[in-house]
Amino acid sequence: MPLYIAEQVCGWIGTVLCGNAESAELKMARGLELRRSRSTLLCIQLVPQVWMNYRRKTTEGLSALLCVCWCASGACLGIYAIVENINIPIIVQPHCYGGLCAVMLCQKLYYDRKWTIWGALGAFAAYGVATAGFEVGMVYASRHVEHHLHNNGLTMTWGILSDIFLVLGFVPQFYEIYKVKKVHALSYMFLFMDSLGAVFSILSLAFKSNLDVIAFIGYLAVLILEIVIVLLALVLNPRARRREAALAEDKQLDTEGRGMPSAQATLVDDEPPSLKCANLSEKLKAERPASPALS
Repeated sequence: MPLYIAEQVCGWIGTVLCGNAESAELKMARGLELRRSRSTLLCIQLVPQVWMNYRRKTTEGLSALLCVCWCASGACLGIYAIVENINIPIIVQPHCYGGLCAVMLCQKLYYDRKWTIWGALGAFAAYGVATAGFEVGMVYASRHVEHHLHNNGLTMTWGILSDIFLVLGFVPQFYEIYKVKKVHALSYMFLFMDSLGAVFSILSLAFKSNLDVIAFIGYLAVLILEIVIVLLALVLNPRARRREAALAEDKQLDTEGRGMPSAQATLVDDEPPSLKCANLSEKLKAERPASPALS
């Protein structure tokens, strides 16, 4: 038991190890440490994004579908990890990940959709209950298929769906970037931590005897997509700042032009022109000196 506890504790703080000549057991241990390092990063990677939303008091620019897809990804990965009984950190990781995605979705409801705080908390509670019920049902179903039908196809499906939902979540976010022509709603710390987690995951596959192609494709796709987002930020954000500065300057000049006094006389609001002319004619008659009477 002490060795088991030490293994789980070390799993949270595993670091990248390097070496040349290694035994198969040492390679497998180091691969496990890399996967646990990724698990630790994925548990907290969304904290910077949640904090950024809280400071901005808005989630404008952050796609709601991204949060929904990543919540689904966390639920599917949670089922897969529980059925495979991998280890405690990797079982906890997708639930922390999915929970933080749900927090971001509730922030969108509270800040942008103007829900009440109780409504947003109720939505989070509904997510927790629905996800827990779904996971419990699918865990029992997957174990039944494995033990009685001797087929792990359903279990593997959850792992594949997790990667699919994770990648699909980037599609609506790229559309948000396309609409506003800039990257302004994503935390760069979150992108860095997520990319680092993907790198650890890809490196961990090198320590396995057989390459997991599905996992490799999923991790590589996430890494590439996040690198693309960073590159788009480097290209689009300076352009957006110049464009906004030019628009602000044009607006200021237009405001100054509208504020100049006009040399032409203007009519009184809601006063008919004919009535104004009649009043002016009567005023001129009153001011005109009376002509001498003819004798």
